[in-house]
Amino acid sequence: MLNERCNTCPYSNHLIINSPILISNKIYQLLPFDQSHPLALNRIMPVIGLAQSLNWLDESQYKESSLASVDMLARYHNIDYVEAVLSAENNRCIPGTLGKRFNLGRHGNSYFSKIFTRPATTAGASILAGQLLAENEEGIIFSPAGGNHHAKKNQAAGFCIFNDPVLGILSMLDNGLKKVLEFSKFLEFPVFKEEGLNREVLRSWIGREILTELSKTIKVPDDNNGIEIYNTIESLL
Repeated sequence: MLNERCNTCPYSNHLIINSPILISNKIYQLLPFDQSHPLALNRIMPVIGLAQSLNWLDESQYKESSLASVDMLARYHNIDYVEAVLSAENNRCIPGTLGKRFNLGRHGNSYFSKIFTRPATTAGASILAGQLLAENEEGIIFSPAGGNHHAKKNQAAGFCIFNDPVLGILSMLDNGLKKVLEFSKFLEFPVFKEEGLNREVLRSWIGREILTELSKTIKVPDDNNGIEIYNTIESLL
């Protein structure tokens, strides 16, 4: 069934999700990285091309992501960090003092010509996905460029500039979702089943920043075991 616009509510941009949606952008056709950068491999557009060639993706299932604004990014990130990334792209360089302060241009977070635009577009996709998911009781949305969960509030980390998963979570909450995840579903993560509550594994699988936002919205079961596990998660953050 095709996705369609809702005719029963006052929001003209309210999309009813009847089938999975893929959010992307033509910016990913460009690879503004040197060959040593982890994202230098062209992986996003071939995925979309394959889905189209197999008739898995029609017009109603594709949405173009827009660029997240500085204010939208500052919903999670510190404003001075966001402005520093924007300045790096506009000035085509990262001054040494800013690089050290924000971990830019060092430790795997190398400079590239679209250091603001590309990750801000990815963040825009997650923010849009959060909005759409909050407006629907159920739905599946893919963002092939997303998942940059290492980025911190005021620093780049693990070649991630903006933390789009956290921004997506905040978008869901801002658009009316009361909770993002049931606690029972949270415990289905492989990290709990296979590794237990190991500090480093937990952070590497899910990401500290995402865990921090999720912990604020998790519905905790009213039993001693559930509360004990939840408190353990809190202590890891």
